[in-house]
Amino acid sequence: MKPYMERKKDMSSIAPIRKKTLSDSVKDSLRKLIADKAFNEAGKLPPEEELARQLAVSRITIRKALTDLEQEGLLLRIHGRGTFVNPAARQVKVNLSGMLEFGSVISGSGYRPECRLISVGEETIPPSFGEQLGTGRGGRGIRVEKLYLADSIPAIVSIGRIPLHLFSESPAQTVWQEKSNFEVIQEYTGRMVVRDWVEISSLSKKEAGDMLGHPCPLNAASVLMIQAVGYDQHSEPVIHGVALYDTNHIRFSLLRHTQG
Repeated sequence: MKPYMERKKDMSSIAPIRKKTLSDSVKDSLRKLIADKAFNEAGKLPPEEELARQLAVSRITIRKALTDLEQEGLLLRIHGRGTFVNPAARQVKVNLSGMLEFGSVISGSGYRPECRLISVGEETIPPSFGEQLGTGRGGRGIRVEKLYLADSIPAIVSIGRIPLHLFSESPAQTVWQEKSNFEVIQEYTGRMVVRDWVEISSLSKKEAGDMLGHPCPLNAASVLMIQAVGYDQHSEPVIHGVALYDTNHIRFSLLRHTQG
């Protein structure tokens, strides 16, 4: 990989940063309340109007947040009785249904997270990834590889590939070290990853090393691989990510419910 090329800054081309929506912030607050077991023993939430008053938002915002959390399986709405925390949700440490930063995945699994930047630089995006990112054959991108540790033990390796044309200036290596890829994309391009497409498979340690281009640092005979393409608020692909997990330390759960 070649080091970043110096590029002239064009501040007029930088889009404004779009922050989390109010509904997202409300969902984060409710998730924390659920994790902290803030509701009564039955897990019943206060009425919508009371939640709206306590969180200082409108009932429309509360209703959307509750609907989204119900779709995730964290809440149950029982007609005539109210809204309850799904008892199974309290057993979930890391929910596969949501997009989580890797440090949060590790802390949610009960470990102390640490991130190390392995490498960052420009590359010609491999054709298969370029097709998913819409950069075509020979498209250029930034490749970011990080290692995440759980209580000082290697637990997750991640590779993010981001189209180079999204950036008008190159983030310094310290920026990639200190912030998640999502945060860097939002700060430097004005794009916010709002949804992703995910594929899950498994690899042997040798296959993982072949894909990384160096020996896999995870101490596992096989690893869980999650590939994802992240889309922004305009439904345009902005990042291709590959994450390798040592499932001796990281376990995912998925709450499901029937439709209708």
